[in-house]
Amino acid sequence: VMKSARALLPYLKDNDLVLDVGCFTQEAKKYYPSWIKYQGIDQKKFHPQTQVIDLNHGFEPIPCQAALCLETLEHLLDPLDTLESIEKSLVPGGYLVVSLPNENTLFHRIRALFGTVDAECFSPEGKHLHLPSLRQSRLFLSGKFQILKELYYISPSGCGSRSSWVGKVLTLFPNEVHQYLADKLPSLFARGFIFLLQKHS
Repeated sequence: VMKSARALLPYLKDNDLVLDVGCFTQEAKKYYPSWIKYQGIDQKKFHPQTQVIDLNHGFEPIPCQAALCLETLEHLLDPLDTLESIEKSLVPGGYLVVSLPNENTLFHRIRALFGTVDAECFSPEGKHLHLPSLRQSRLFLSGKFQILKELYYISPSGCGSRSSWVGKVLTLFPNEVHQYLADKLPSLFARGFIFLLQKHS
C-alpha cells in the first residue's frame, strides 16, 4: 500500500482529491499530507469514514484529480465497468495507481503442476475472480489509460498464505534478493504489479 500510495505523491497539488476505490481500512490515507483531500469507497464499511458502494458493476462517477485502486479489480464481477467509472471520475490528464496480484509466480506454477491451481477456489470472502498475468494486466489497463510506470512488490513471508512453510524458507534470503528477482523477472517473482496510469487528455 505504501509503495502504491507514494507513487501518486509527485503528481498531487494543494486540495487535490484522491479517490480510493476499494479502500478497505483506508491505510493509504496515512501516506498523504494534510493538504490532500481523500475519499474512500468500498463494498463494506471497513473504516468509519468509508462510503459504501457496490463496485461490482461500476459506480456513479465521483469527480477527482487522482485515484487509487489497490488489490480490488481482481475481486469484482465486472472490473472493466469499475475501471470505466474511475476513468469518468478523473479529470482529463488525471492519475490513477492500480495494483494487481500476480497469481502466475514460479511458486503458483509449481503448485499447479501438483494439482492445486487455486487453493481458495470456493472461498466466500476475499476470493480472486480474475487471475491476470502481467501481459493481461497491461492490456486491460492500457485500453483506458496510458501506462507511465510499472513497479513490482514482493511478499516473501507469505503472510496469510496456507503455505506458510514456504515463507519461512523464502525469508532466509534478504528482501533485496527478492526485489531484484521481481524487478528482473516480474512475471515469475513479483507478488504483484503496481501501475502508474494517466487518463488521456
